[in-house]
Amino acid sequence: MRSAAFKIAAIYIVVALAWIALSDNLLDMVHISANRANMVYLNIAKGSLYVIFTGVMLYKLIDKYNSRLAASEQQYRSYFDNNPSPMWIYRQDTLQFTDVNDAAVNHYGYTRDEFKQMRVLDIRPTQYRKELSKIIKTLPEGYNDVGTWVHQKKNGDLIDVQISLQHIKNNGENKIMVLAKDVTELKRLEQEKNDYLLRLEDTLNSISDAFFLLDKNWNISMANAMFEKISGLKRTDVNGKNFMQVWPNGADSPFYHHYKKALSEKITVKFEGYGINVKKWLSMSCYPTQEGLAVYLTDITESKEKDLKLELALERYNQAAAASQDMLYEFDLLTNKVSYSETKGHFIGLEKYIISDPANAWLSLVHVDDLPVLTSTMAKALSANATKYACEYRVNCGNVNYRWVSDKASIIYNEQQQPLRMVGSIRDINDIKEQEESLKHQNNILREIAWIESHEIRRPLASILGLVELANTCNREELNEVLSYLKFSADELDQMVRKITSKIDEAEVDN
Repeated sequence: MRSAAFKIAAIYIVVALAWIALSDNLLDMVHISANRANMVYLNIAKGSLYVIFTGVMLYKLIDKYNSRLAASEQQYRSYFDNNPSPMWIYRQDTLQFTDVNDAAVNHYGYTRDEFKQMRVLDIRPTQYRKELSKIIKTLPEGYNDVGTWVHQKKNGDLIDVQISLQHIKNNGENKIMVLAKDVTELKRLEQEKNDYLLRLEDTLNSISDAFFLLDKNWNISMANAMFEKISGLKRTDVNGKNFMQVWPNGADSPFYHHYKKALSEKITVKFEGYGINVKKWLSMSCYPTQEGLAVYLTDITESKEKDLKLELALERYNQAAAASQDMLYEFDLLTNKVSYSETKGHFIGLEKYIISDPANAWLSLVHVDDLPVLTSTMAKALSANATKYACEYRVNCGNVNYRWVSDKASIIYNEQQQPLRMVGSIRDINDIKEQEESLKHQNNILREIAWIESHEIRRPLASILGLVELANTCNREELNEVLSYLKFSADELDQMVRKITSKIDEAEVDN
C-alpha cells in the first residue's frame, strides 16, 4: 500500500515540475507579442489545463491502484474461502472469531454464526486452553508455525491439527489469521508405524540370530541386540554408518563378496565361514529387500569347533580302526543319513548294500530276531538322553551268512538336549561269539558230567560196595546170587563211564 502511494506521489511531482518548466518557457516566448490582457488569459488557461491534466492523471493512477487492490483482495478472499483446510480470523485482544471459511464450518460442525459467537479457546479441550492463552500473548509479529494441537469438534471428537498463523490488520484492528491442517490420520499412521517398528525391534531382539540391514549404499540402517553380542559393537555406534567405516578391512572378508553378490544380483545367499573381524565361525543368510539387504548371522563357533574336533578325532580313529578293521559310522538323526568309514569292506558282502542306500541298508541286514532288540535299545538310549549306546546283533554278510557284530556309539545332543547324531563303531565279534557259544556248550557238558558223577554213578557204586560187604558174610549158594547182582551193578557203572567218555569227546570236538 505504501509503495503504491509513493509511486502516485512521485509521478505527480515529476509531471508537475515538467508542466511548470515547459509552460513557463512557452509563456515567455509568447509574452513579447501578447498584450497584458492576453497574458492573464494565458495564465488562467495554463492553470486550468494543469488542474484538468493532473486530475485525470491522478484518477487513472488511483483507479489502477484500486483495481489491483480489489483483485488482490479478491484473490486473498478466494484463497481464504476456498482453501481445503480450515481457516479463520480472530481478534487478538478478545480471541473472538470474526470470520471462518467453508472448510472450517464443514470440518468442525459449527455454523458461521455459531463460530462468531465463540472464541478460539472454545474449540480446544479445557486442559489446553490455559496454555494456548499464554502462547498467544508471547507470539512475535508476522508468521508463526506453532506446531500440533488438539482441537475438539462440535460432536465432541478430538482431532490433531497443525497450526500456522499470521498477524494481520483488518479494519484497523489487530487480528490473527489461522490455517489448521488436520493431521489426525497422519499421526495415527505414524503411531502405527512406530508401534510396528517397536514390535519389529522387540521381535528382532528376541531372536537368537544377529540381524542388520544394509541399504543400497552399504549403510547400516538397523541392528538387533544379538548383533552387539556377536560383533562386539554398539548398535548406536553403527547405525547410519557405512559398512566399510564399521569394518575398514571388510573387503578382505569372504562375507563381503557374498553381501555384494546378494545386493547386485538380488538373490538369497547363504554361506558359512570364519569372520575375521569378529573372530567367530558364522552362518550367514542374506535376503534382498527393496531398501537393500537383510542379513542374519548365527554364531556357530561352538558347533564348528566340535565338528572340527570330531573330524580330527574321526580321522585319528579311522587310522586306528584301519588296523583293527572296525567299521566307523556317523548317523545324522535329523536327516536320517549315515556315512561309513573306509573299513566297511572288512564286512564281507556289505559294500554293495551300504553304498546303494546307506540310510536304510544297515537295518535291512539285521537278523529278524535281533531287529527288535536293536531298535528298542536305541530308542531307550535316546529317550533317556543317554550319551552312550551299545548293542550286539547279527547281520547278513551275504548268502544268508549271518555274523555277530558289536555296535557302540556316542550320542551328541544340542543345547536343548535334542539328539543330533550318533558317532560309533561296528566290530565283527562273530569268532568271539562262536567261542563263547563253544564254551557255553562245554560248560553245559561239564555240568552234565558233574551231575552224572554226583547222582547216577553214586547209585551203582553204592550197590557194588554193599554187595561186596554182603559177599563176605553169605554162603556159596547166596554168593552166586550176590555175584549176579554185582555184575548187573558193574554193567550199569560201565554204561555211566561210557556216557561220561562220550560227553568228554563231544566237548573236545566242539573245542
